[in-house]
Amino acid sequence: MPHHDPPRLHGPYWHWTRKIANKTVGRYLTHDQAHDAQRWIDNDRRIRELLARLEQIGIQRLETDHT
Repeated sequence: MPHHDPPRLHGPYWHWTRKIANKTVGRYLTHDQAHDAQRWIDNDRRIRELLARLEQIGIQRLETDHT
């Protein structure tokens, strides 16, 4: 059996990380879990974008009210 440089891994591997109490926690996922998690990740990104937009609107309104 030939050896490769660098060695070939047997992936792909899906790894999910998140923060719990300011510590990064991770775990490996199966293919099916990774597929489900991708939808959650996409939804999380969309929610964060919407929250950032709402925050910006709130800041703009506060600044407008005080001028």
